[in-house]
Amino acid sequence: MRSLLRAPIARLPGGIAMELDPEEWAQIDLRAAGVLEPQTTALFDRLLRPGDTVVDVGAHVGYHALRARRRLGGTGRVFAIDPQPYNCHKLLTNAELNGFANITVIAAAVGASTSFALLKQQPRTDKSRLTLRGVGVNDGAAAFIAPVITLDWLFATQDIERAALLKIDVEGYELEVLMGAAAALPRIDNIVLEVLPGEDQARVREIDERLRAAGFRLYDVGGGEWSPGTPTAENNVWGSRS
Repeated sequence: MRSLLRAPIARLPGGIAMELDPEEWAQIDLRAAGVLEPQTTALFDRLLRPGDTVVDVGAHVGYHALRARRRLGGTGRVFAIDPQPYNCHKLLTNAELNGFANITVIAAAVGASTSFALLKQQPRTDKSRLTLRGVGVNDGAAAFIAPVITLDWLFATQDIERAALLKIDVEGYELEVLMGAAAALPRIDNIVLEVLPGEDQARVREIDERLRAAGFRLYDVGGGEWSPGTPTAENNVWGSRS
């Protein structure tokens, strides 16, 4: 009887198992297609090597974190960060399903300084668009308080000397994440971050300036040159030091 009540387990390409909730649209899409953001996924596969460290800010239920861990093997490290309690539970469940002991789940938001944030519960149909930038598109009535950490804090407390990849998907709060990473940025080889259509162009230009000043060249995830105002595949921008 209990097995009838469990969320179904999907076996995805790349040898990943995930418990996918049939009520949430992103997990429904993942079950149907077997992949999310295929160009971004392919880029991650090209960039990552066994033993690397990956930091996933806005990890949702763990698709990219799990794919990264599969590439890194048992000697790598993945830090999967999300403030939504539901997402953290799913992250831990999915890490255990795959026997991945070297994914560290951090139940927190990431910003420009350490603090606490009052956030709102989201409906079961969409747990992927929680934001610290004001009212979210599907905020509910119930509230919870989550810690806010910085990437500088993370790198210092977790002894991260070098990260092969930093992913940032935080629904318009990407600039603040970078503002809290002054000391961490020189230790990062690649950054993939979301730039949503309609985003404030002044904020996009500041993201561009910060990354270029830190030594990154900017592309879309397909490898074409990117600059503010340029459309990008899957709404993701890739910063590379090479």
